[in-house]
Amino acid sequence: MNLARSTALLLLATWASAQDVEPTSARAIRSLVTELVSELPYRVPNGEALAIEAAPGSDTKVVEAFTAALLAAGFRVQVGAAAGAAVPLKVSTRKAGLGTIRVEAGDFVTERMFSHAYWVDHPSAQSIVALGAPKATIEEALQSAHEKVRAELRSRFPGLAGNADFERYVTKPSATSFIARHTVAGRPVFEAYVLAEPQLQHLERAERLAVRSVRRAPWVRSGMLAGAAAFLYLLYVRADFRTRGWRTRRLRILFGTLFVALSVGLWSLPL
Repeated sequence: MNLARSTALLLLATWASAQDVEPTSARAIRSLVTELVSELPYRVPNGEALAIEAAPGSDTKVVEAFTAALLAAGFRVQVGAAAGAAVPLKVSTRKAGLGTIRVEAGDFVTERMFSHAYWVDHPSAQSIVALGAPKATIEEALQSAHEKVRAELRSRFPGLAGNADFERYVTKPSATSFIARHTVAGRPVFEAYVLAEPQLQHLERAERLAVRSVRRAPWVRSGMLAGAAAFLYLLYVRADFRTRGWRTRRLRILFGTLFVALSVGLWSLPL
């Protein structure tokens, strides 16, 4: 089962709650810290000084990353039981299914869920990761992300614009995606991350060939036109000779018309 399908199944089990869902623990931590910066100083006394208490069984690495993010945001942090005026901030994590980071300080409680879609932050050199615009539905969010991937591919390979095979390739939906869920003003908002892994080397080769063909096309058409003109002229001379010059004017009109028609046809041929 690919990541998109498994993530969707996991999210279906959690959407009944009001928790936000992020693709990675690092993004969940950043979201939590942003909320703490804006809310905690006004919700609890002395909310700038915190004493981190990790709940039993919590992931040590996640707690350490969360503590470092708090320090970077300007909080005064100590680890262990609260001392002096520091506010006890209990941090608990869970690994089952979607990961969870939960923080509690007095009556202030908030948490984030996250998956392990590390490709969101660490894409390979041969892949494209796009974040769609926030939307009210999952379908709209995915469509927005897919449109960004298509726009990226078209901007990278302008020489393939209009190519039917390229357009079919571009419009093919990506198989790997992650749906982030955010709660804004009490309403769910969805953002889709999409991973595209196009054959960039093949596309680059195809674009080089397409550009070369475009540059060569006028010369090829000119050569074909010159050959057609020479052939028609020889036919005209032969016909004029056989008619002893009695039909010269009509022959000129006839072969002139043929040359114009042949020129239009040859110039419009796809190469």
